[in-house]
Amino acid sequence: PPGAFCQDRTCSDHEFCGEKSAGGETRCFCRAIFASKYRKINSLGDPPVCSQNSASLSLVGCLLEDKGIDYSVLQLKEPTCRGQIDKQTHMVTFSFNSANLCGSEITNNNSQVIYKNTIMSQNLSSGGIAHQDQVYIDFSCIQTQPDIQTAVFRIKSSSVVQ
Repeated sequence: PPGAFCQDRTCSDHEFCGEKSAGGETRCFCRAIFASKYRKINSLGDPPVCSQNSASLSLVGCLLEDKGIDYSVLQLKEPTCRGQIDKQTHMVTFSFNSANLCGSEITNNNSQVIYKNTIMSQNLSSGGIAHQDQVYIDFSCIQTQPDIQTAVFRIKSSSVVQ
């Protein structure tokens, strides 16, 4: 078609712009060398990142598009907790923290705190017809609790009083 191809599309360094369909629509596709590490383990993104009071999971935007998943319809268990897209890398990050758990289930054993949540698609249906396949990506984040150690010691006699 006349005009510059992919003129209206900006892809990240690990993507290239290409034709989505014969209709001339374009999208960003993952570069093979970048996507291979995810495809090899059948993953859509990086492992969860855990910290003491928060957790996050990042998914690759072009891999989501390859599966026909629109990141904007994804949420955690709490519907207000949506993925945030990085405009440069096109990574979609879902996160929660102790102030907003986003529906996370928290379990605790003696040495670990385990956070569990699910990235899922909204129920977008009208008249009983669903417009998109349902997405359920369960993930968990394990935070090891610090060991508490005790020590017994004897205080020597002293004239110092504090």
